[in-house]
Amino acid sequence: MATQSLKRDFFVFRRETVDDAGRVIVDPVGYFSCRSNVTRFLDLNQFVIRGNIKKQIESKVRDFTIVDSGANSYAVSPENTNAVANERTYTFRKYRTGKSIRIITGLKTTNKNPRTIGFLFPRWADITSISDALGTIIPPGKMSITPGTTEIFPEFSLKGGGTYAIALNAAAQASSTAEVALNPQMVIQLAARLGAVYLQGAGT
Repeated sequence: MATQSLKRDFFVFRRETVDDAGRVIVDPVGYFSCRSNVTRFLDLNQFVIRGNIKKQIESKVRDFTIVDSGANSYAVSPENTNAVANERTYTFRKYRTGKSIRIITGLKTTNKNPRTIGFLFPRWADITSISDALGTIIPPGKMSITPGTTEIFPEFSLKGGGTYAIALNAAAQASSTAEVALNPQMVIQLAARLGAVYLQGAGT
């Protein structure tokens, strides 16, 4: 029986789009997640997002036009008819499916097989942004090509096939391919890209 929490922890990040000159393309912002035991194993607690996103939802006047009777032939609903922006607070934790990845650790099971840990990324995360995101938050001392019991191999595997290197920490933090929120101020900046604000500590 587990003696510590196994809930999911969440990390906010953005993927940079490429070849978007002259086009209106918004860099996708979302989050990736893992179980709390993985957070503890990799010493990631300081990067876990504990809060909600507050976003304004604009109400619209419903105005109907039909071909034989002109405008406003149908009654407008008495609800949400003043075009005033409503505020709705929701948790920034919506993904339940996505790209599942596995990382091999230096720990062994009782039958000597390597133990693995996992992360769940949104579907829009590509290989490069996953590599960068992991490299940004995983401490360099946690990765080794000959990992001990508290370390991991510096690579990840996608469910369904393919194994890829995790970016080195220094290179990942210098890269703009994926931007991971390392503190509440960065979450505020990334939330702003969604037209939302971050309520630190709310709903935790």
